[in-house]
Amino acid sequence: LNVLCHETMEVWNDDYGKWIYLDASWVNHYNYHVDTAEPLNLNELHKIYMDYYYPNSSVDWMKDEISQKKNLFKEKNPPVKKGTYTTHTDKFSGFRNAIIVKMLPRNNFYEKPYPMPMRHMSMKGAWDGYICWYDEKTPPIRKYSWHTDRPRDMWPDLNLVHVDAVSGFGNDRLFLRFETYTPNFSHYEVNADDTGWKKVSTRWTWLLQSGRNTLKVRTVSKLGVKGKPSYMMLNHADAPFGE
Repeated sequence: LNVLCHETMEVWNDDYGKWIYLDASWVNHYNYHVDTAEPLNLNELHKIYMDYYYPNSSVDWMKDEISQKKNLFKEKNPPVKKGTYTTHTDKFSGFRNAIIVKMLPRNNFYEKPYPMPMRHMSMKGAWDGYICWYDEKTPPIRKYSWHTDRPRDMWPDLNLVHVDAVSGFGNDRLFLRFETYTPNFSHYEVNADDTGWKKVSTRWTWLLQSGRNTLKVRTVSKLGVKGKPSYMMLNHADAPFGE
């Protein structure tokens, strides 16, 4: 991900179930929320930034001073701190960059060196290959062609299963479709009512019993690594015959 005047990275953490911002500058520092001590990703940092400095308005790219709000940081104390093994005078690095979030749509530069970004410093960047984030407080920047407001385009959930469910004729079954972003994905597994895990395909029919029904769905990679299960639970009541 590319933020204002700087390129950083995020890593997926299965324990937190989300991406976490990291910066190789000053020994891989990260940002965390002071109330929870939980490390944050750039989506969260951006939202906190906008709520803090633009509580009642959106950014006006033509008028607002967006050079990382340096003067305001001398007077205010936002609810974000930096964690690192080293000490640096810029205690808000990361958070103060999060007003503009852009992402390179590829990471295979060793395999395919070109095209490379021509320039990305602040608002002066002329390269139009980024995917840029926008929301109600951060309108699209006209100089860029690609924008998204869907978090999964930039922060996909790894090793988790998204489940779509459609009921069939009658009410005794659900037709499920699974979707995942799992590196080296192999297959899905389901565990209905704690009867044990079994391998299934992308589509699977869940036969329901009277009363409470539970379902766990997980991914398995080609290396045999199992993802965190997604859970479904419902109470099923038998409909009168013919209804």
